[in-house]
Amino acid sequence: MGKQYNLINIRTLLKEGFSDAELRDFCFDMPDFRPVYDQLAQNTGKAELVRLLLEYAHQKVKLDPLLAWAEKTNPAQFKAHQPYYKAEPPPSDADPPLSYLSALRTPVPPPASSPASPPLSESSPMSSSSPPRLTASSPLRVFLCHTAADKPAVRNLYHRLRADGFEPWLDEEDLLPGQKWQKEIPKAVAASDVVIVCLSRAALTRAGYVQEEIKFALDVADQQPEDSIFLIPLRLEECDVPHRLQGLHWVNLFDDRGYGRLVRGLKMKAEALRQAQDTAKAEGEAKAEAEKEVRSSVKEAPVRPKAKTSGDAYVSPIIQSPTPVPQPPTPDRLPFEPEMILIPAGEFLMGSDPKKDKHARENEQPQHTLYLPDYYLAKTPVTNTQYAAFVQATDYRPPQRSEDWAKPYNWNGQIPPKGKENHPVVLVSWDDAVAYCHWLAEATGKLYHLPTEAEWEKGARGTDGRIYPWGNEWDAKKCNAYESKKDSTTPVDAYPAGASVYGLLDMAGNVWEWCSTIWQDQAYPFQIQDEWTKAYLGRTNVLRVLRGGAFFGVADLVRCAARSGDVPYGRHDDRGFRVVLPPKQL
Repeated sequence: MGKQYNLINIRTLLKEGFSDAELRDFCFDMPDFRPVYDQLAQNTGKAELVRLLLEYAHQKVKLDPLLAWAEKTNPAQFKAHQPYYKAEPPPSDADPPLSYLSALRTPVPPPASSPASPPLSESSPMSSSSPPRLTASSPLRVFLCHTAADKPAVRNLYHRLRADGFEPWLDEEDLLPGQKWQKEIPKAVAASDVVIVCLSRAALTRAGYVQEEIKFALDVADQQPEDSIFLIPLRLEECDVPHRLQGLHWVNLFDDRGYGRLVRGLKMKAEALRQAQDTAKAEGEAKAEAEKEVRSSVKEAPVRPKAKTSGDAYVSPIIQSPTPVPQPPTPDRLPFEPEMILIPAGEFLMGSDPKKDKHARENEQPQHTLYLPDYYLAKTPVTNTQYAAFVQATDYRPPQRSEDWAKPYNWNGQIPPKGKENHPVVLVSWDDAVAYCHWLAEATGKLYHLPTEAEWEKGARGTDGRIYPWGNEWDAKKCNAYESKKDSTTPVDAYPAGASVYGLLDMAGNVWEWCSTIWQDQAYPFQIQDEWTKAYLGRTNVLRVLRGGAFFGVADLVRCAARSGDVPYGRHDDRGFRVVLPPKQL
């Protein structure tokens, strides 16, 4: 049997041992937990963050790496909330408990050798002794929780469900002679798609025993995807519904239509699982095909000069700190055009050196020298006012989302939110940013496009590999980040002291900025290629790079070398972009 985790203690450790910022940072830092970070909004509270993190770790069998991080990061708190594993119950010849909800005290994950927990719709077995989950040809697995006094009614329900094509689990039918119920019942619960809680007056008058165990059932239900059917209260007779189950719609089995309603709910769950399986399979095939296409299309590009290496360790060349770059006079630009800054040709240090930056991540290494020709980069992210010219000229979709967190940034038709005219435009996807660039190029006759992540990083840090645009020391007064406590976007010129050596603003914090580059976890040394081609821009089922951090990102997420990526259709309140021009375009 696999490990049994004390989810209550783990939840308490996360809530009391770590700040909201530390947990967000962990989700961002760890590739295995990036899906949790992607679900977070600015106003996601700590309790919800912990719920999402614990749910994901439990489903994906990632509790051990989560606990390892917690112990390393805060050993005192880790020790204070132990134990995190439950001891295997001793052998016993006693009868099973009156209510099989007690099985939910110790939900059993897959064996430790399993690489990952299967999603609800996969057919991988939970263990060698538990049948596989639902597939297109396998029935829905239903666990029946009940008291011994209700055995006759539950036995009748068991046979009706089996006759209708479901696979219910009942101790007297499914426990084999010699098997220990302490082990087999948790296995059955963990392998089930639905848990039916059979309620009666007898069950509710047992000195609060069932009430206590419902708490554990809800803990397991918390690990399921939001809005999915997992826990179904089923009244066998007229009786009260425990307070903690009143938020769930229950079924009255004693009603004439009660059993039919229960079957419809189970069939709805079965169909949802089949659709999830089909979707996951299609997405997996599409992702594999896209990755194959990306690998086959990436060409080697010359990097000048070649990075010096010593064995497997990178030796950073000594590059003098730059002095502020004088800018050539800029011809009159159209009112809606961004102000552009010349980034001179030459080498720069790209990536992070863990010996100099304690927050360096693996996907930022090795640090290496890269040569880029002249180019112009926008002084600021594209503002709401600048984006409005595009929306109004083309009737393009204005930035808008229905969620509450988006209300401060939603546009009123083609009019930006009042008071945020000089803020970076947000709620824009990578696709939206590309469309803006195409329009701006056509409207001005200049080849505006999104920067590559190399162009973005050089503009942010200059040539000396500095950690932040202004230098190597963190200063919350020089950018809009989590520590700045703004909790929203700010005007693009609000932090002149945080400018890069070239005079670029908001290269740290405020909003993540889309780049043209396709995300790769191991992308260095960076390979230069023409990214503004129809073929490159048209690749599907890939992530696109984001740079710069945002207003709710902690200090190490707004470093010049920090990297992230997202689906190109994602629209959030922390995503914007700036534009670039090739040389001789001004």
